[in-house]
Amino acid sequence: MKIKKIISLLVVYLYLFTFLPIGFLVEKVQALEGYGKYDSDSTIIENKYDIKEDILKVKQYEDYSVVLTGQALYFIQDGKAKKYDLGKVDIFPNTNIERQGKYIYLSPYRKNSTYKILTIDSEKFEGQSNSISEYISYDDNVNNIEFKEAIVDSNNNKWFSVHKSSEDLYELLKVEGTSATEVKAIASLKGAEGTHYDDAFRDLKIDSSGSAWFKVTESNSEVKKYMLARIYKDGTDKTYTFGDEISSYAISNDGSVWIVSKDKLVHVEENGNAIKEFKDVNIKDITIDSKGNVWVLEEDKVKEIVNDELKEKYTVLKSSNEISVNDEGSIILKNTRGFTLINKGKIEHTYVNSYVNNSALVLKDNVSDIRIISSNYKNGSKDKDNTDDLISEVTLKDGKFNIENSVETKPRSYISAVFYNGEIYFASDKSVYRLKDNLLEEYVKLVKDDDSYEQVTSMSFDKNGVLYVVSKENIYVVDKNKKVEAIELSAMNAYGNVKYNNLVKDNNGQVYLITGYSTKVKLTSLDGTQYRTINYKSQSGEEPVNIFLNENDEFEFVYGDKTNGYRVYELDENLLPQEDKRFNNQGSGLMETYNEIKGIEKTADRKLILWIGNNMLYMKEKDKDKFIGLYDIDGSDNITSMVDGKDGKVYIGTYNSGVLSYGEKLNILPKDYENKLVEEKAVVGNHKEWTIKFNIALDKNTINEENITVVNSVGEKHDVKVTLESDNTSIKITPNNAYENGEIYYIIVKETIKSLSGKSLVKPAVGKFIVSTETEDNGESAEEVEFKVIEPENLDVRQKSFMDFIIDSWRSSFKGKVGQVTVENVNVGMDTAVISFNAEVLVEKNDKTIKEIQTVTLNCKKIDGVWKILE
Repeated sequence: MKIKKIISLLVVYLYLFTFLPIGFLVEKVQALEGYGKYDSDSTIIENKYDIKEDILKVKQYEDYSVVLTGQALYFIQDGKAKKYDLGKVDIFPNTNIERQGKYIYLSPYRKNSTYKILTIDSEKFEGQSNSISEYISYDDNVNNIEFKEAIVDSNNNKWFSVHKSSEDLYELLKVEGTSATEVKAIASLKGAEGTHYDDAFRDLKIDSSGSAWFKVTESNSEVKKYMLARIYKDGTDKTYTFGDEISSYAISNDGSVWIVSKDKLVHVEENGNAIKEFKDVNIKDITIDSKGNVWVLEEDKVKEIVNDELKEKYTVLKSSNEISVNDEGSIILKNTRGFTLINKGKIEHTYVNSYVNNSALVLKDNVSDIRIISSNYKNGSKDKDNTDDLISEVTLKDGKFNIENSVETKPRSYISAVFYNGEIYFASDKSVYRLKDNLLEEYVKLVKDDDSYEQVTSMSFDKNGVLYVVSKENIYVVDKNKKVEAIELSAMNAYGNVKYNNLVKDNNGQVYLITGYSTKVKLTSLDGTQYRTINYKSQSGEEPVNIFLNENDEFEFVYGDKTNGYRVYELDENLLPQEDKRFNNQGSGLMETYNEIKGIEKTADRKLILWIGNNMLYMKEKDKDKFIGLYDIDGSDNITSMVDGKDGKVYIGTYNSGVLSYGEKLNILPKDYENKLVEEKAVVGNHKEWTIKFNIALDKNTINEENITVVNSVGEKHDVKVTLESDNTSIKITPNNAYENGEIYYIIVKETIKSLSGKSLVKPAVGKFIVSTETEDNGESAEEVEFKVIEPENLDVRQKSFMDFIIDSWRSSFKGKVGQVTVENVNVGMDTAVISFNAEVLVEKNDKTIKEIQTVTLNCKKIDGVWKILE
């Protein structure tokens, strides 16, 4: 924004009533290297049990709780945890924790590619592991026998399920006792003509009578059957069939069974008759306690079934997904962020995770510095189909993390995400999802056809709240009413021989599609379902080979070719390409890659961070001519995103290396100061002289360039001359060379200046001003101003309503005319709020009307239901 004919106050007054000795900030400000890395190892959430790994299984017993991770078993008792180290192992969804007396059995787990059963003496805290191959013969490759599941019952019998893929045969095997080596075939299932088993002998459980229970899925060309089967000790069997998949079940002491299937909970007698059916329930898990009582986890409620009725007992985290109960006063639950202990009615949540994990995307918002969305899923997992994923959304502000949302889900692939109206949106498969209240909510389905699959590559909201989602073949346009319209990329000549299609949003909130071909790129402006191609040719008629956004979210263009060299251009005030000289005279190795520039950002300490290709980063220090390579990302990793935070740092998201940051937040002002030098944010000429008047005579020996300084926005001192006027109460500050146009400067008067009586200033004093060469400090009247409000992006309805009301209230009481108001920050709580903005105003000073830019911060409170501005 250009400001003309702004006259600023020549003399400002600092009324000094008390002088006391006080310390102040170090004089010199030095920019640090400022490299940071945030990954799963460096951002572990601390907890009192010192558990650092993801929680995979939990179990509650009378005297202690057991928590299983991928590296250890933790025995928790009386607020303390005892760790049994497993080393690096693989734990599966069907891994069981069972107890018989003092022994704890863990089966199966995998270590060094070997399936094992672990027996732990909980008194001696000693363990013994046995390979599954000691009990049964299996070899995945040679004999085509796939080991599926193992469990140890209360009599120390070992049960195993295997699948002989060459014969399409499932078998249930048993090895009795501790010393027996004979393997008994208890049952087998083999597909017949037209029928086969998708799975069998799954989710094994052994009841107190010695009967084996398991789930079976049978399919033919017309129907799929979901069955729960029971094999009695005498070899007879019983099968219960359902139309929907059985998610979990629990066996009562009387031989009846509770079965959770889709949105139903059914209590079935041993003979197969249904005793009770609960409909329209969302049961996540079911279990039996030590007294035979039945407990369920429904949504965020722990309920006990009493007289065939669900009785609510506790409210827990919405992300809870597994429950184990010893009795009403002794319960443990697993959730997406850790686990919850309920001890005699007292609920204790323990969070065990990292703030930043894999597939990290960094996004900007208007509240904190940045938001990070990341996933717990590890690429290359051997058990991809069975591994649950944890998607987390965290904010990072002032160096501190805060978890906003954490959701457990099946592994999802997401490449792009956006922050809009206070919430995170990302696309996966055929839908756009929204993270909200620790839940993954489907915001809109892009494709109705269940057979279709759309891999999303990019998405963005425009300034009007329209969402654009790019897939391989289409752009989906989603309006505020969630109406979806598809534009075929082939109709935009953005399909076929195309390397990529990316969405970008400029600093005006306008969304564009950048289409990359082998030798050129095309820029298309999007407005709902309307679009138009914009041709930014060079003056010689060349078409660009690359387009990217710079640190101001303005377009830059790359022209040329690898043979003749690439040149980078920005747009001038007439929207014509002019060469961006920051990219000139670099090494040939770097300049040959300009056609792959993805973006550039600037840190507060004026480092330029350049992103090229999949994973290359370069940095140019302030006052340096050359970019240098940064080798902080593994060659096999990829960059997902790059943004500049409000803390002055640049953040880079990656797939496997977490988040990197560069730059340093500069504390250029004293820690404790009074803003009494320039009450408003003055806009002045580049040779401005300042006069600061005190109400007491000053010691001339303390009036010098060390105690009164002028620094720019990154803490660099500007060369000025400081003199004490003949009245001994006024200080004049004169620049020895011109201030830089468009720069922000601070006058800092340190508390080390003294009065003639030897007293020091109570606090340092600071004044802020902006330099504009178009400012005329010649006493002419200012031009008129037109009132309008420039609001931040992504305000929600409540924030916007508050902003409009408070600005109108402030404007009506302001003594002068108000022009453009640029809102920087809006924070609204339940009963208190704060808003900060820069206001262009016309005020009367020295019998003249002058234009100024005032920085205004208003603290507000809701009184009798109405927002009031506090004094």
